[in-house]
Parts: sequence; C-alpha cells; structure tokens
Amino acid sequence: MRNLILTVILLMSVPLSAGVKVFLHSSVKSDGSSVTLSDIAQISGASTGEVKPDDIKILQKHMENGYISKQTVVSLLSENNIEGTVFGTSVRMLPLDGKGRSTKKSSFVERGDTVDIIIIRNGIVIETTGVSLVRARPGDKVSVRINKRGKQLKGVLLENRKVEVGG
Repeated sequence: MRNLILTVILLMSVPLSAGVKVFLHSSVKSDGSSVTLSDIAQISGASTGEVKPDDIKILQKHMENGYISKQTVVSLLSENNIEGTVFGTSVRMLPLDGKGRSTKKSSFVERGDTVDIIIIRNGIVIETTGVSLVRARPGDKVSVRINKRGKQLKGVLLENRKVEVGG
C-alpha cells in the first residue's frame, strides 16, 4: 500500500507534457500571404500556453534571404511562452505566382540539362550533379538521373538549377 501511495505521488509530480515538437519542412511554397508555423513545420504535442503553435504567424522580417532559420522558430516559440524542441535547420520559402508556380521564370531547366542535386536524409546533406529528365521551373517536381547507370531520384527544383531530394 505504501508503494502505491509513493508511486501516485511521484506520478503527480512529473509533468505530463514534454512540450511541443516542431519538425521543419525543407522547403515550402508560398504566395507570401499569411504563413503560419503549421505551414512550415509538422507540429506534435500539446501546448499549455494561450497561443497555439499552429497560430504563430511567420512575417516577412522572419525570412533571411528566402529562408526561415531554426533559431527564428525557437525565438517565436519562446516569445509566445511555448516550450518545445525544433528539429531541422531551416525552411526554404519558394515564392509562387497566382497559378501556384514559382515567380522566377528565367530559371527554366530543360530535359537533359545538368543540375546540382541536394540530397537530405536524417540531417545529412549530400551534394552532387545530375541530369534533369523533365522540363521544369523552380517549384516544380522533377525527376533527375544521378549517374549513367540510370539511378533516378525525384525532388523539387529550386532556384539556380538546384534540385532538393528528401527532407
């Protein structure tokens, strides 16, 4: 009986919530209007504060050269009295036009063009070159071949002829 009482007391003193977990996406397409934390990240766990993580707005001032850094997200959580852990390093914001495509049209990639490939897996980044198998512009999903044997990967075409795979 004494062990049961001690167990209950110990369980009552341990916080039931470990805070929120925020998993940053590698890139997000946005038309620049009303971007929230839930648009740029997968959020799990409950917040005990008045502000929910989903409601935190990402403003233009939070973007540095088209990226939202992990430090910025940590600061936003702290400013809103939300305890949590942020996973990932940054989010690349891909601007869109009214049709849901990237605004920069000068960065077209033709089928057969050489592209830089950025492979992201489990926090590890590998960069290599490959060949585009489709005609695309930034923001489009593309297939690329990384070697002559035909290893094909799918990713998103970024600016400057870079294709991001994984994330």
